[in-house]
Amino acid sequence: MFRARIYAQAFTLVAMVGGSYYYREQREKEKSRDVKIAEMKAREKQQAWIRELEVRDKEDKEVSELRIRVGRWLMCEGSGVVDREGEEVVGEEVRGGEAGKGGGGGEEQAVT
Repeated sequence: MFRARIYAQAFTLVAMVGGSYYYREQREKEKSRDVKIAEMKAREKQQAWIRELEVRDKEDKEVSELRIRVGRWLMCEGSGVVDREGEEVVGEEVRGGEAGKGGGGGEEQAVT
């Protein structure tokens, strides 16, 4: 009976060492897969952040352009001369007919 117990304990020890060796490869594969997944998620997160920064930059440029247009409009308010984009023109030359004043066929007018 004692010999059977020793053989069983030896078998248990061998099974533990063998199982550890066998599953070591599987654990390494899972680890490498987890690392690859983490890298992919990090890349996706970085790309999303870059897209967000590009959107913010575009919005900032649009706001800046709008502020410039509003500033021009406020400075020019009351002159009555408007260019093709709908912005008022002050102190620039305007070809006849485009600004909506003094119509002729191509002569230049100085606007003040």
